[in-house]
Amino acid sequence: MKILIVNAFFPPMTTGSSHFSFDMAREYLRQGHQVMVVTTQPENTSTSDHIDGIHITRVPAKWIAPGKVSFNYRLPFCIRPSIFRRLNKIFKAFEPDVIHQNGQFFDLTLATTLVARRRKIPRVLTVHTPLTHTNTFARLLISTVDRLVLRPFANTGKSRIFGVDRFTMDMVQRRYKPKTPVGFIPATLDVRAFGAGDPTRIIDHYDLANKKVILSFGHVIPIRSRIPLIRALPEILSKVPNAQVVVVGEVYDTTFLKIAEELGVASHITVVGRVPHVDVPDYLAAAHIETHDLDIHGIGITTFEVMAAGVPIIASVDSDVFPGIDLGQWPKVRILSGLSTSQLSHEIVDLLNADSAQLEEMQIQQLDLITKNFSVEIVAEKYLTVFHELTN
Repeated sequence: MKILIVNAFFPPMTTGSSHFSFDMAREYLRQGHQVMVVTTQPENTSTSDHIDGIHITRVPAKWIAPGKVSFNYRLPFCIRPSIFRRLNKIFKAFEPDVIHQNGQFFDLTLATTLVARRRKIPRVLTVHTPLTHTNTFARLLISTVDRLVLRPFANTGKSRIFGVDRFTMDMVQRRYKPKTPVGFIPATLDVRAFGAGDPTRIIDHYDLANKKVILSFGHVIPIRSRIPLIRALPEILSKVPNAQVVVVGEVYDTTFLKIAEELGVASHITVVGRVPHVDVPDYLAAAHIETHDLDIHGIGITTFEVMAAGVPIIASVDSDVFPGIDLGQWPKVRILSGLSTSQLSHEIVDLLNADSAQLEEMQIQQLDLITKNFSVEIVAEKYLTVFHELTN
């Protein structure tokens, strides 16, 4: 089967969906399928590339930061008169059987949707990020655009839509009302890639010796704000005075730092910023625990990566976050419903003071949960089943 993967973000871009697309491309290829990737072109990259046997075509794009509406993310815009000629040329040369699109709100997704409809090629759209906002006006604006502009595209041609968790699924179902109900296939990761870090350099550089490191991993945006963690920090420090929060990821929203100053805990926060993906295992190896998915907006792929590395995690979610996956089968995994500030501080202190036997039991259950449900082999098989149904 010929599979065309479309994602506006792809390595060397470091986002959850870019690494998801890369992992899926490699797994499709490993299983004997032909794979091509179409993405946008960041600065200092070529228009054509081959990585791990995957042909990657990058289309020119203008990178714009729409401000707070996009949480200060820079977004690529590639629509121009030449884009359709270029895409038609790509489609004609590769002749894909199916298209796996990632991200519903990029114009590259919209452009490939139009070309796919004209060529009668089925599409599978994975929605990684629900379009929402903490600001009321921005949330209403996004919701309106989502319903009026993106809904017709989502329902164009022969297509299926999948969300990576219950929160995403429900929002997409409400806004797009697709012909076939939104399905659930989780995000994925290469389970073996995160457990071989060396913490020495990180500990020395950030003066973390004799500290209890609370890693908070992933870009800081309002829907992953770190505010719940900072509000819990005074109570944590009263029980664990040597606790240090280490935030690794691009800081697009600084509200948590202002709150830390108000609470007098700013000295217990180390902000690292964005790091190369190859360095991530070293930061994970330096952590005692990790927590960042605390705003009840689902669980991102970053949390899976942390779990795969054997770092104990705490996450706060709505119940039934992953349809069909009963988290009760892994009682030591602390993916919990709606933690209050006091409950969060208690959970963190409990983990920081846990003995090695307790931590090992939790690590075993985390890895078991990830391997059985989120490993790239499992997730790719689910998508390949859908691809065969659409192409047959």
